Amino acid sequence: MQTIAFMGQKGGTGKTTLAVHAAVAASQDGYRVVLIDTDPQQSATFWANNREAETPVVATAVASQLAEVLEAARSEGMTLAIVDSAPHSSPNASEVARLADFVVIPTRASAFDLAAAESTVGIVKAAGKPFGFVLNAIDQKVAESMEALEFLEATYAGKVAPYKVGNRIAFARSIASGKGATEFDISEGKARGEIKLLWKWIKDQL
Repeated sequence: MQTIAFMGQKGGTGKTTLAVHAAVAASQDGYRVVLIDTDPQQSATFWANNREAETPVVATAVASQLAEVLEAARSEGMTLAIVDSAPHSSPNASEVARLADFVVIPTRASAFDLAAAESTVGIVKAAGKPFGFVLNAIDQKVAESMEALEFLEATYAGKVAPYKVGNRIAFARSIASGKGATEFDISEGKARGEIKLLWKWIKDQL
């Protein structure tokens, strides 16, 4: 079983949203997925409670229980674990990074978000784990989004998803209905396409 952690030391980056959509996309790709919600806000758990489909499985746990939950998921035949971590600095962040095979760091294009993302990199590097950035909730027409992408690529060469995820209403609507964007946006719309590309990039990193 492989483990992906979505991490960030600042709220509002859309970390949980991407974790949920990626978990659904991975399930559609044939993985047996458990989405582990270690965020005290339990947004992923709320999403699961509104969901009719039985997959992906969603487990709620505190970060200190993560090793135990991962072992239980492995014993139950899960092939992929996606961990939604707390959206703030936490003493358990290093433990989440240690247990992950790959860490996804979502960030918006603002200077504050980019600065906060650097602190997450420090935690992940200390754990010795590979990581990658995803620019999220981006207005594709705004120059700052391209500048942010260029900054990340210059600073963290080879560690940035080439696909920016837009700020799209389909993401919020699918979450509210207990679905993922790849289920909700069935007309091959932009939200569906961006999540499929994001999942492909994540899978290529494993």
